[in-house]
Amino acid sequence: MSTIAMREFIKSEIDFLPEDSLLAVQDFVCQKLHVPNTETLAAIQETEDIIAGKIERKSYKTAAELFAAIRSGKN
Repeated sequence: MSTIAMREFIKSEIDFLPEDSLLAVQDFVCQKLHVPNTETLAAIQETEDIIAGKIERKSYKTAAELFAAIRSGKN
């Protein structure tokens, strides 16, 4: 959802707030939506490391092989 769409959604849901409070709430929510959490940051770093060749890329020949690796924790 774009920032503009999010602002419009928030405005439609909490239009009882004064305009300055509404803008503060909108800014807070939009900032929180754009800040990745620790798990996402780790995934981004892992992706960058794979692209840079620091980590070997994993591949699987079949879906069954992939799911077996996930179940065993070797993914």
